[in-house]
Amino acid sequence: MPDVKLKKPHTHAGRKYPAGATLKGLRQDQADWLEALGVAEPAAAQDAAPAAPKTTAAKAKE
Repeated sequence: MPDVKLKKPHTHAGRKYPAGATLKGLRQDQADWLEALGVAEPAAAQDAAPAAPKTTAAKAKE
């Protein structure tokens, strides 16, 4: 399910979002519609998902 970053303020599911907000987990047709209207763009990977925390095993190797 795609994530989009808003280029303009938008109301989604009755909630107002400011420009720059990331809407996560939209259906593809919703994301396509927002992009076609010029309201949103695909969210960059760093905007869409927070970095995964290092596991204990990964820390032990450092």
